[in-house]
Formats: sequence, C-alpha cells, structure tokens
Amino acid sequence: MDALLTSCLEHSLNSPSVDATVFVASSGVPLQTSVSAGVAAMGDWHGGAIEEAAKMLQEGAAVKDKSLQETANGILTTWKNAGKRLPGYGHPTHTDDPRTKRLLEIADETKVSGLHVDLALEISALTDEVYGKHLVLNVDGCIAAIISDMGFDWRFGKGFFIVSRTPGLVAHAYEQMYFEKPYKSPHWSEIEYTGRAERKVPEP
Repeated sequence: MDALLTSCLEHSLNSPSVDATVFVASSGVPLQTSVSAGVAAMGDWHGGAIEEAAKMLQEGAAVKDKSLQETANGILTTWKNAGKRLPGYGHPTHTDDPRTKRLLEIADETKVSGLHVDLALEISALTDEVYGKHLVLNVDGCIAAIISDMGFDWRFGKGFFIVSRTPGLVAHAYEQMYFEKPYKSPHWSEIEYTGRAERKVPEP
C-alpha cells in the first residue's frame, strides 16, 4: 500500500491538478481551498486511468471459459475497434515505466500478484500483434492490476490517485503561498479573442 501511494505522489508542475492548485493558491485563499481545487481537477483524463483500467481487468478476469491469452486478445480487439485509448498502457516518455517494474517486484515479494497482474502483463505482451506497436504497462495500469488482486473494487481506482497525489498538492500550494508572487495569470500575449468580430449596436 505504501508503494502504491508513493508512486503517484508527485509529478512536478506537469499536471492539471497541480496547475489548478497553484493557480488558486496564488489568489490568497486558505491552503485547503487550493488543495481542494487540485483534487477537483482530477477526472477522466487526469487520474481516471487507474479506475478505468481496473474495471477492464476485473471484467476480463471474471471470464472463466477462455484462456488468459484469449481474454487479453479480446480486450485489446474491443478497445482498438472502439477507437479508444487503452487505459493503463503506453507512456509519452517511458518505454519501460520504472515505477511499474518496482511495483511488480514488490507485489511479487509480498505475494499479492495474481490473475489481474497476469492479465495486465499478457495484454501488454499482445499489443505489438494487435496494435502494431508495443504499449508498455504504465504505472496506472500496474496500480489497477495490483489493487484488483488485493480485492479492491474498481470504483476505488480514482480514490487511490486522490489519496496519493494530495500530499504533493499540499507541497505545491505551500510553495506558491509563501515563496512565489501572488496572482498567477496568463500574459496578455498569450490571450487571443476568438469570438465574433466587433459590431455596431443598432440605433434605437
């Protein structure tokens, strides 16, 4: 549990939740207000992959009349045909997510690994064949597999991310409040009006 929560604790300034926290903290509100803004910024595209991946793995593992390979292949085919991004797989930076590697080692050492971890790894192994490229099991997918083997319902997935990331948000809020200039806002040069052109108001 300690390893799972530590793995998502911090991600520098490169996330919507941190951006929201720092932006709100710069307006002079209490610490809890800015942190709650960051938590509120966690959604399907930021922090939601654990929950979605856990649902996918738990539903796949519930199928009893197919082999692990058949189940993994069916999952991949379904997501590819739907034109959706496979939750918990792929990473813009890591070709081999180091967080995943360490979490899997700890899961093995503590004898937590089970069917869901096996299925998650089988899916990754078959991505080359189905997608034409390798999609690494990232930290979100790894957490999803491990918490599934620990017996957690997939609906807890986003909760794991919230609990994990919140201490990091506290640190960012503190830094903004006491070490940075107040009132963050975009520069005028970054603002562009895209509405309708100016028009005259008709005479009465």
